[in-house]
Amino acid sequence: MKKEQLKELLFQRYKDVDFILECWVSEGLHCFELSYEDMYMNGERPFYIIISKEGDFHCRFSDVRKGFKEGLAAVKKKGFWGFIDKTGGFVIPAKFADVHDFSDGLAQVKSENNWGFIDKTGKYVIPATFADADAHDFSNGLALVKSGNNWGFIDKTGKFVSPATFADAHDFSDGLALVKSGNNWGFIDKTGKFVTPATFADAYDFSNGLAAVKVENHWGYIDKSGELVIPATFDKAASFSDKDEASVKIDGKVFCINKKGEVLYERTGLLEWII
Repeated sequence: MKKEQLKELLFQRYKDVDFILECWVSEGLHCFELSYEDMYMNGERPFYIIISKEGDFHCRFSDVRKGFKEGLAAVKKKGFWGFIDKTGGFVIPAKFADVHDFSDGLAQVKSENNWGFIDKTGKYVIPATFADADAHDFSNGLALVKSGNNWGFIDKTGKFVSPATFADAHDFSDGLALVKSGNNWGFIDKTGKFVTPATFADAYDFSNGLAAVKVENHWGYIDKSGELVIPATFDKAASFSDKDEASVKIDGKVFCINKKGEVLYERTGLLEWII
């Protein structure tokens, strides 16, 4: 069925509903948000229906995430979160206070006040010992976590492969991670070794082989060896896009440059606020 046909089917099934909005289409299933005109005034919330494209089954949930990830979708029922498969059935019961989508084969879940990681059977592979916002999702076999006041990276066994010694850190991007040591920023590889020393006042993640870095009061770009391949002459600089272009600010104006540092054109209008 088409989207409008599925919406009509749901209007017939839930006759008191005033609004039906499509949230996502994933793995051949559609998710719709259903709501009533005065529900927020009455302290109520929308509910969500996941329905097959043929319209032959549907499941109701109080909340959902953004679709299927690695074959499972996070949904909320009766106040708790779990994971369903493409049949709409729970493969991991709804028993968690909060969850993230699966990433790299593991999902971050909250039990009571702490977060840990489970596999697709629902078994904890890393115990729930992390506080809110103190752990990131796994990517390429590693996850950024906070221990005490510092950040480091763990593998899927929960072992630190890069000790929690950084004042701040970002997830890996382009094979390197941006970390803060003392007051400055540098880049490490997946063994935790610095490939670019922490000498920059500020920096952005690597993107398409280059990273924007702040040297004293100006911005330029380094490659993965740490060489400044585009001199630090810009007032501000953004990361390179998939088109191998980056926005930079010079004397209050925003320009687009290529990976040689050559100005391609000026960006005007509403785009000037982006960096």
